Amino acid sequence: MPRTDLRDFKRWSDAFARRLSQMATPAEQIEDAENIVPFHHYFANMCETRRENPRDDMITDLVTTKIADPDTGVRRPLDMEELQSLLQQLMVAGNETTTSAITGEMLSLLKNPEQLKELQDRPKQIANAIEEILRMESPSAGMWRVACGVWQKKTTRFTMCKSPKVHS
Repeated sequence: MPRTDLRDFKRWSDAFARRLSQMATPAEQIEDAENIVPFHHYFANMCETRRENPRDDMITDLVTTKIADPDTGVRRPLDMEELQSLLQQLMVAGNETTTSAITGEMLSLLKNPEQLKELQDRPKQIANAIEEILRMESPSAGMWRVACGVWQKKTTRFTMCKSPKVHS
C-alpha cells in the first residue's frame, strides 16, 4: 500500500474497530459509516486492478484464490463481499494488535525506568527486550487458546482440551 494512504488506513481501521466496540454514540456511528464507504471503494478498485494486473502481493493472492462453494462444491474465486471482509479483518487486526503491542511495550518500559536505561545503554538488547515484553504484554492475551490433538513432551502427555463451558 502506498505510504500516502496510511492516514486513510488508520481512519478506516479506527472506524471498523469502534463499530466492534459497540460503544460509539449515534453521531460516531454515522461518522464511522461515512469513513467505511471509501474503504469499500478503495479496495474494490484495488481488487479489480489486481485481477487485471496481478502482482506479487497479498491482494493478488486473495483475488486469485479459488474456494469450494459450500452449496455446489464448484471452485470459484472469492466474491467482492468476501474479499472486502477478509481485507477489513486483516487491516483492523494488524493495526489494533500492533498499536496495542507498541503501547504495552512503551508503558512497560516507562513503569520500569531501570530497564529502559539498560536498553538505552545496550541497544543490542532491544530485539530481545521486544520479544520478552510481547510475552508479558501480549495484545491478544485475552483470547482463548485451545490445544487440539495429542502429543508428548519429555515425560508429559498432552491431549485435546475442550473449550471452557460458558454458564449463564
